[in-house]
Amino acid sequence: MRLSANTVRYCRQILPVILLLANCALLEGNDSAAELAAGGIQLRKENRVSMEKERLTISLQKVTVEYEFLNTSQEDVTTEVAFPVPPYAFTPEYAGGIRDFTDFRVWVNGQEVKYKTDVRAKLKGSDYTDLLRSLGIDIQTFAQFPTSDYDVSKSQIGKLPEPKQERLSHLGLTRDDGFPMWMVVKTYHWSQEFPARKAVRIRHEYTPGVGFRPQQIATVRTDLGDVCIDATLQQRLSAVVARLREHASKEHVQLAELVEAQWVKYILTTANTWKTPIKNFELVVDKSAELANSRFLGVGMCWAGNLQRVDGQRLVAKKRNFIPSEDLTVYYFYDFGE
Repeated sequence: MRLSANTVRYCRQILPVILLLANCALLEGNDSAAELAAGGIQLRKENRVSMEKERLTISLQKVTVEYEFLNTSQEDVTTEVAFPVPPYAFTPEYAGGIRDFTDFRVWVNGQEVKYKTDVRAKLKGSDYTDLLRSLGIDIQTFAQFPTSDYDVSKSQIGKLPEPKQERLSHLGLTRDDGFPMWMVVKTYHWSQEFPARKAVRIRHEYTPGVGFRPQQIATVRTDLGDVCIDATLQQRLSAVVARLREHASKEHVQLAELVEAQWVKYILTTANTWKTPIKNFELVVDKSAELANSRFLGVGMCWAGNLQRVDGQRLVAKKRNFIPSEDLTVYYFYDFGE
């Protein structure tokens, strides 16, 4: 059996992406250029409102979170509620999925609500929002920088007078070639009323930013430090190793021990801005869409507690009086060959 032409083409296609991500990491001081960890809604510490229930559903296609809050005081509480988007830099669209969570939606008691969006441009602890806006630069699209050919002349930066371009370069907001270097810090927020002694149900959803890279099976645990692999997944990984080693030795190609790893990060600890603990917490890892893919090997994640398999398509965990102390990463593994 030969490694397929598709597999060889895939390797050739992914190499430039890997090199680009490594370059981004060096330039931006960020070694996670192909992933974005998002979390739940939060606010400044509010001890009068407790999180009675939270149901978190994670897949590569969508993250959905359903809450039930209770104002435990005798007075109505009105506060600003926020969903902070993880800071993100300019990278190609194909290097990690949707970057800016533009499809974020929220419902309160079954009714979809509108929210405001605050967008800031930051670099090394300094805020350059006002400067960039004064130059007519759209911050969240990185000056409408084209991702097809990276031609700076087509961006808002390339259309600025040369002295202004030089100023941006001097501040580090762009490279010498005009490539944008600032981080976008975005927050969705809305005013929320929590009537005294009444439950408020809030649901939000978005498409996650998906981390990705080919992965040496032999170093999965060392390279992906927050992954736990059960016996079933370990057997499947071992079978891939054996098959690819045999094929690679016959074809004299160095592809043995490779799998594809994709992952979704979720910041659980944002829940601690509410009155703790979460009375009833449920985690659902949905892999139904992946099961149709013959290359799918399984899910790896670390979770302190019981994790049950439901109908072959979901992993479910439940906790009572839960105070999150660490965040969550869910890994999806695929056979690199075919």
